Amino acid sequence: MFIIIAFIIALSILFSQFVFYFNLYLLYSILYSKRIGFKPELLIIYCRIAADICYSFCVSCMKTNFLVSQFSKKLIVKNLSFFLLEGSITMGIIRATIAFLITLKRFIATFFPTFFHNNWRKIPLYWIIIPILCHLLFDQCIIFGFCGNVIDVPVDCDNFQCTFNECYQKYWEFHEQVVFSLIETLSLLLFIRLYIWKRSSHLLHKVTQIALLDSLMLLLFNISPLLLYSYFSSTLVRVNYPLITVSRNAGSAIESVILWKLLSSKKKVSPNNIRLSNL
Repeated sequence: MFIIIAFIIALSILFSQFVFYFNLYLLYSILYSKRIGFKPELLIIYCRIAADICYSFCVSCMKTNFLVSQFSKKLIVKNLSFFLLEGSITMGIIRATIAFLITLKRFIATFFPTFFHNNWRKIPLYWIIIPILCHLLFDQCIIFGFCGNVIDVPVDCDNFQCTFNECYQKYWEFHEQVVFSLIETLSLLLFIRLYIWKRSSHLLHKVTQIALLDSLMLLLFNISPLLLYSYFSSTLVRVNYPLITVSRNAGSAIESVILWKLLSSKKKVSPNNIRLSNL
């Protein structure tokens, strides 16, 4: 059991480190070296990349701490797992909120193009920041207020289940299901609008491509493992829950590579495709 758990945690660290350095290089190529052109309309995508960097860094630190604790309990720092998990949850919330906003943006742009192009540029940046801050504040109220968690983690605790109480665990599972369902529903409608209605032959805006990519990765590497996890008994939680993290980090690694290909590609747009490229 020890070897299996240690191997799974090591895989999580490997994937999260790859996502961290690869996205850091991607953002460096966009903002500093200019190897990939900066486009103002992709600002929300750049924010998503920055959130991925912070999230993967937090996950890497958290999993490294868990791996160290598997070898020696003397190296454990009391309550450190709480703060590392809290950091990962915070960055996960920011990442999920930005992903939802990206999908929502493309949904509105596709179904209500006139309204979108007349009003989107008028929306100030803080209108995007406010939902993220509200989401974070609500989560903190649930943790310490409604669920009554306290920062007093057992020394031998090395997982989510013993760091937070059952109330918050149930909330977090429900929260993920709601957020993922919203993203997938909007993405499905977007997919139907663009492909079933014979739009697939036209060039799609990169933000739309990224939104659909994010939805696909979410379905394959986040939702599917989460559904499988719900069928496992609590006696297997030490093995199957880390597997969810491995799956998510593997999906993030694959998505980072595809995202780099999308952002670095330079496709020529024909006159007939100029109007539809805004979708």
